[in-house]
Order: sequence, then C-alpha cells, then structure tokens
Amino acid sequence: MIDESIVQERLKSFLERWPISKVEEMKLSEYVNVGNPETFVQSVETYTRRLGSIKGQGSIKFGIYKRKNKRKLPKRFNYDNEYNWDRKFGKNRNAAFKNIKSMILNTIKAANNYEFSKIEDIPLNPLFKWKIASLYSGLRICPIFKRETLWQSAKKFDNDIEKDSPYYILHEILIENKPAGISPLQFADELYNEVSEAKNSGNKKTKPQRAKGRKGINKDNGDDRGKKKKQKRKGFSSYEANQKHDFLRDYLAQQLREKYGSTYVEVEENYVDVKLKLKNEIVFYEIKTASYVDECFKQGLGQVIGYVYRDEDKRKKKIKIASDCELTSNEKDYIKFLQKLINLPIDYEQIIINENE
Repeated sequence: MIDESIVQERLKSFLERWPISKVEEMKLSEYVNVGNPETFVQSVETYTRRLGSIKGQGSIKFGIYKRKNKRKLPKRFNYDNEYNWDRKFGKNRNAAFKNIKSMILNTIKAANNYEFSKIEDIPLNPLFKWKIASLYSGLRICPIFKRETLWQSAKKFDNDIEKDSPYYILHEILIENKPAGISPLQFADELYNEVSEAKNSGNKKTKPQRAKGRKGINKDNGDDRGKKKKQKRKGFSSYEANQKHDFLRDYLAQQLREKYGSTYVEVEENYVDVKLKLKNEIVFYEIKTASYVDECFKQGLGQVIGYVYRDEDKRKKKIKIASDCELTSNEKDYIKFLQKLINLPIDYEQIIINENE
C-alpha cells in the first residue's frame, strides 16, 4: 500500500527545497556533484524516488555530470578535467549547464501551466524531464516515465494509440482516465501492476522491472506530440501552495466583481475564501490547489460545509469548490455522485486564467 501522507510530504519538501526561484539561481555545483544528496539531480532522482523512479541510463541523462574518477574519460561525450556532458548542449561546461538549466526552467514552467505539449521537443532526457514535469505539476502527470510502460498503460484506455505517440499524448490519456477518488500515485501503482502481470503472462521468464525501494511506483520514459489543447494557466514564481491559493482567490474575486459588482463580493469573510452575496442567495467559494478536481473536493468539502453551517445569513446557500484544473469525464461523474449522495447544492468552478492580462 502507498502511504500517501509520506509521499505527499516528500513532494512538498522537494518543492520547498527547489522552488523555481532557486532553480533560476542554481549553480552547476548545486545542480550536480559527487557525494552531495542535496543537489537538484539527486533530489529529482533519489529524494523523490517514491514519486516515481528514473533509475537507469547513467548520469548522462542529466545532460552534464561530475566524474568520480577524473582520469576515466568518456568516448562519446565532451569533457574537461572534472565534468562530462552531452556535446549537443555546448562546447564547454558553462555553456552546457546554461543550456540545460534553461531547458529545465522551460519544462517547469510548462508543467506548472499544464502545457505538456511544450515539453515534447525540449531536448532533455525523457526520463528526467517528465519526472520534473510530474513533480512541478503536483503529480498531474501520472508518475510513469518509461515509454514502454507508459504506452501499455495508455493502451488500456485507447487501444488504437500508437507505440511511438508523443509522451504528452500518452500522459494526457492517463490524465483523462484517472478514476476519481484515487490519487495519481495509486493510479500509477495499479497501472504498473497490470502492465507487469500482462508482461509476465506472456513471458514467464521476464521479471518486472520494479522501482527499487518501493513496490509499484513506476519508472518511465517520455516523448511527445500534440493532441487536444488544455486550458492556459498563469505561471507562478513560487510553488508553495499558499501563494498559488492566494493568486487564484484574488483572481476569482476580481472576475466576480467585474461580473456582479464589488459590493457583492467578499474575500476571507469568516475564513471563507470568496463569498458572492446576491439578493436571494450566497455562493461560498472554497479555493484548492490540488492537481485534480476530485482531490480538491476531498480537501475542501468538509471545510466549506463548516463555513456554511456557521453562517447565520438566511439567504439560500450554494457551495462551489474552485481551482484551475480542467474537469475530466470521471470527475464530472464523481461530482454528480456527491450531489446525489449528500444532497447538497455543491458544484465545481474552474478558474480560467487569461494569459494576456
């Protein structure tokens, strides 16, 4: 079983350790080094292994690495007295690292905005860049990175999907088909087990390549193309949940003021994120920052019901959980189930950010 609290704490800790502001200022010695578990690459590969393994392919998957044995020179890569690097990134270590860091930042920004198609052509190693995308999208990207496993998982939902389909297409199939009520980690675990069982039934001699140190969570590879467009979201200078929460809260409040007028909108009144006070009803908006709508409901439902219960206004009350996530078909069914089960006037509101603002 996956201990969600442990892995979510590990994700939170990683994002606090490596917000985009720190990545922007990152030096080569902070990116990769010998014997330092605090570097960016060690944080992505080892510290967050429970959030998906990318072991394999050697250190060159990071684009540049420091040699343990300075006298052991590579044959296929550029090198100097300390570092080896993929020659496509530059003629010297500084040029190579500058290009690699720029690509990592582009990957992070695209992942944060859920613009996964933009990651496809970034020439970083697929294992590495899609693990980064998963971490900085709050696991909107299901933590499966090896191409074969990713394709087999996507094929479960789209039997016609081609093996050489872009990685982001394969990931979007999983995003659309994640069952409501389970986390991306649980979903990845189930998919990995199904793929492994199918593989073993066809070839009993083949052992599943499990991620070391953890049952079930996948290692995987990535590559991409383009399919349907996802909603645009505004990029954030930090990935701390409270900053994103406050941005979405203020953005929604402004949208409501423009539509209804400022006198009808209250922010943080009695701890409610946003209240829309109309003549005959009050709408309570609870903002959540999870990467899936069903997660937002699980986090916010009890909280907002408490706010409504304590509110003494006699007007009719409605509840809306709000985030910048796009609803999947499974999540639409999940909300309908909740509405019927608890018989509450509750619904979902997607906050769509206008990038031109």
